[in-house]
Amino acid sequence: MNKIIVIFILFLITSFVFGWYKTYNLSEDTQRFRSFVELPDSRLVWIADVIDSTKKTTMLWTNADGDSLKALIYEGFRPWFIELSADSLNLILIGFQESLDSSSTVLLKTDHEGMVIDTKHYRILEDTYPNTFTVCPDSGFFLSGCDFPDTRIWFLKIDKDGETQWTQIYDWGVPYSPYEAIVASDGSYYIFSSWWDTMYVFQPFYLHLNKVGEIIKEEWPPLEDRDVYSAVLSGDTAVCLFGTAISDMGFYYNPWVCLVDTMLNVIWERSYDYGIDAYFHSAERKENGDYVTEIVLGYDIGLAWFDSHDIDTLMTMRYFTPGSLEIYGKLRLLSNGDIGLASNFRVPPSFNYNPLAFRVDSLGNHVISNISENVNRPKKLSLSAYPNPFNSAVTISFDFGSESAKPLSTIE
Repeated sequence: MNKIIVIFILFLITSFVFGWYKTYNLSEDTQRFRSFVELPDSRLVWIADVIDSTKKTTMLWTNADGDSLKALIYEGFRPWFIELSADSLNLILIGFQESLDSSSTVLLKTDHEGMVIDTKHYRILEDTYPNTFTVCPDSGFFLSGCDFPDTRIWFLKIDKDGETQWTQIYDWGVPYSPYEAIVASDGSYYIFSSWWDTMYVFQPFYLHLNKVGEIIKEEWPPLEDRDVYSAVLSGDTAVCLFGTAISDMGFYYNPWVCLVDTMLNVIWERSYDYGIDAYFHSAERKENGDYVTEIVLGYDIGLAWFDSHDIDTLMTMRYFTPGSLEIYGKLRLLSNGDIGLASNFRVPPSFNYNPLAFRVDSLGNHVISNISENVNRPKKLSLSAYPNPFNSAVTISFDFGSESAKPLSTIE
């Protein structure tokens, strides 16, 4: 029986503040952020999956400054995406539910406070894993995914109530997973991804579907060792792709950006050499037409800005993370122009995932940057001091990192 159980949990907000960093514990489980969304009242809702066999989803509500407000756990599935419905009245979560011999895609619909309104389950193939999730202009949703070993691709269109409108299944006989889907203004769909051959050389693959998922065009551009991670509409005539390309030296990967027209022909492409493994991940297009994208620089995270009229104009801001960066998140432009990012990092020796909530203004300056991790904090601290024989006064100074009430006992 498919079921999803909601558990209200109480969490501890710690008061240890280091610069722009705050720490708070949601639970003892290892979790990683998948995505987040901004509510109309400026609150942020973050989703994380629990890394164990229990298949649970955590939703965390914070205010605009990243202060924790509440958290809920939903049992029975693991999350991939979260979006606001077209009317902004509901939260839509997409994830998957696994069993011993199959998996299904799950849709969970809640109000702004996380109260469950509806759940749907979709099983198109034996393993129906969702890879993309897009809100459509008709208030419905478009999903795509694959089965193991990623040779069969499925596409699903559902209405605003989650009812299936159509499905399509295609098999190209090569390992392939959709990475990004875009709904065009005419209601058609663009799918972008990469496939790898028997020598594990990545090749971009682009697909254009009509309103009912039938293939209009498929394109296999002659671009070796390019991997697509994100795609953004560039007006009504082009799509800008972000990802990675192998460097000219062949020792590491460079961030890569490519513009294609609506016929899926490559207009131009660029890569940027930082001398280390680096790649563009999630991206958005600003109101003025410029692009901002998340960039991974070795173990650190950054943001890169592109002038839409001069793609060679690139500004990069680098932010150091306290561990090895692991990307499972999402970049979004917020209503006031700030940039928000859900991501993760790992720290030895356990290498457990630590959710990273990140926010900067439109120029890349810190607004908030909250690291959610399990911190080993002392429950008791003992200090001693011996006064000068000629001066009986003694001063003991200590810093707890924030202003709050602390018990203090003295013994003579």
